[in-house]
Amino acid sequence: MAKKKRNNKGFVWYATRIGFYSFLTLYLLMFLPLFWSLHPLTKSLLMLLVAAFTTVNAIIHLTQYKEKGLAITALIITALFSILILFQIGLNLGIDSIGG
Repeated sequence: MAKKKRNNKGFVWYATRIGFYSFLTLYLLMFLPLFWSLHPLTKSLLMLLVAAFTTVNAIIHLTQYKEKGLAITALIITALFSILILFQIGLNLGIDSIGG
């Protein structure tokens, strides 16, 4: 009789997936008119907060689990979008400072 292999996934495994999918969902929600009324800095800081959560969990996931595909994808996508978000924050602060 074969033993059942128990696949015990912990908090980090689920948190990486939840963080990655919430980051993508939040990014897509930013294009809805409901979110246009928010200040651009507020939206950017919210995105960076979710990106930081996802990045930390993805790095921990890489050290603990053999399945590294989603963790690497999450790291790459959050890093690229975080650079774009930081660039957007810089543009918004620059425009606000010149009164545009």
